[in-house]
Amino acid sequence: FPVTIACLCVTKSISLNTPLPINLHGHTQAWQGLTNGKGTADVAKRRYDSLGFYFTAVSQYHLYENKNEKVSVYEHGINLNKVHQLILGGKNIEWKDYFFPQSLNQKQHILNLLSKDTNIVIGINHPGIRNGYKLNDFKFLQQYHLIEGVSPNHNFINYWDTALKYGHPITLIGNDDYHNIYNDREIGNHLTILFQQYNDEKSFLAALKNGHCATVSLNHNPKSNLVEPYRDWE
Repeated sequence: FPVTIACLCVTKSISLNTPLPINLHGHTQAWQGLTNGKGTADVAKRRYDSLGFYFTAVSQYHLYENKNEKVSVYEHGINLNKVHQLILGGKNIEWKDYFFPQSLNQKQHILNLLSKDTNIVIGINHPGIRNGYKLNDFKFLQQYHLIEGVSPNHNFINYWDTALKYGHPITLIGNDDYHNIYNDREIGNHLTILFQQYNDEKSFLAALKNGHCATVSLNHNPKSNLVEPYRDWE
């Protein structure tokens, strides 16, 4: 299975002997079926556990699905152009958004509102979908910590690269962004790897925020056993 490591950021305090794969972005059924998602959070957990994942998030739209997990997660954004943010470690939902195509100032305003909770980590999801975020935006945007540079059928590493070039120390992450947890082709393809175990939400989030991780894209053979690429995680 060809493997692409998109980014590796480590410090001397991190052990490379224990890779911990995580997925922070995915959807199951929610809001009585009004949003795009199939299956349940329990099914998602079991499926990713079978692959040896340390953690998988169900990031429902404006809804915390997994408050009792390692970290609470939801996806913010109700708008035409899929200008979405990933919120990690929060307790409250921010409902403010701009439904129509957003200006740079409006995007920054939403990030400013979200970042009032200083305990959370904020990610930018699938930045180039529907031209929601423009490449030029990342020269200026602030008040976020992660950018999803690798996700299904999309590579947005150039958005991350632009942020870095303009002085924004943002961490690159990769996620499956699954919407049908029963579909083998939607899971286990794009992931982020941590390099040591974290027993509380604060240290888990700090590891992501500080870039103590790698972003990986696995090129699956659809006819293969899905578990095969993950046999050596443990």
